[in-house]
Amino acid sequence: MSRFPKKKNTYGLKKINRALKQANLESHHVDILRLNLLKIILSFLLPNKGRNIEVKYVDLVDNLVEFNRLPWGEQVYNFLRSQMVKFGDYRSIAD
Repeated sequence: MSRFPKKKNTYGLKKINRALKQANLESHHVDILRLNLLKIILSFLLPNKGRNIEVKYVDLVDNLVEFNRLPWGEQVYNFLRSQMVKFGDYRSIAD
């Protein structure tokens, strides 16, 4: 995405919000859509404590056709399953 010129492994919510404000000021409607999709992924679909989103999702919003083809149900299921396993491991250590 052109709003993130440097390639990193993750992008934080603050960086996404700054880019969104700038896109709003410049009236870049396609970028506004893509940045809001990133916020939805980060906030609702695949939330994490670090508030960072993987670069693969940043790249994915550049191609909205591929974005819509992604099996989001499977992505969310795998994320929830991994979180439950981590929680189970945490609980067994705490007990």
